[in-house]
Amino acid sequence: MRVFRATLDNQIKSFYRDPQAVIWTLAMPLLIMLVLSLFNLHAVGPGGVKRNYMDLLLPGMIALTATNVGFNSVIFGITRYKERGVLRRIKASPASAMAFVNGIVASRVLMVAGSCVITWAIGRFVFQAHVTGSTLGLIALSIISAPAFIAIGMIVVGLAKNEDQAGPMSFLFFLPMLLFSGLFVSRAGLNGGVAWVTHGLPMTYLVDALQRVSFGGQGFSSALWTDLAGIAVWALIATAIATRTWKWES
Repeated sequence: MRVFRATLDNQIKSFYRDPQAVIWTLAMPLLIMLVLSLFNLHAVGPGGVKRNYMDLLLPGMIALTATNVGFNSVIFGITRYKERGVLRRIKASPASAMAFVNGIVASRVLMVAGSCVITWAIGRFVFQAHVTGSTLGLIALSIISAPAFIAIGMIVVGLAKNEDQAGPMSFLFFLPMLLFSGLFVSRAGLNGGVAWVTHGLPMTYLVDALQRVSFGGQGFSSALWTDLAGIAVWALIATAIATRTWKWES
């Protein structure tokens, strides 16, 4: 338990002391909202009602924040440990290796919750985005999605020998999610084949779930349960793969 608490505390402090991590995970969604708020954009809500584009964008930015913290921060932070031999020393020490890994996972779950609250607050009160559904539901969905993105990040950590390899690998995972998940615009206009292939991406499930709650005001409908099931399947499969690809040293 002591190793777990020490790892949890260290990971949270290290994350928020790293300017690059903070800029990538927190500042990027806020800058996107700032730039897009300069355009006179609108979205069509349930019932054909014309709404501010920020209402549609905010759940997407919450999803982007959750993905950045759960996925990208795991990849670059832990790959750096691996490259510097920190993971090898931890494995060889009397400390519990599993407690260390659990501390990393728990730290990211907490950081997802905190970072998504910050993104929601700025979107809601600075950019005046209107949230139709439950704010607690938005944060809960982000937390539920965290294990899936953390596990996918751990796959990349296991495959990459160093940060130079981790960057392109993470890009291959991240770019399709960024472009085709419905983060910025509706997926309704996508080519049929592309829409079918990208429908199963983890961020697609998360964005759809967040938009159903925030933009559509839905509760736990059957469609929302489908999104949650998709995220859970990704978490299970990615965890299974990560346990096979994980390496303590380069």
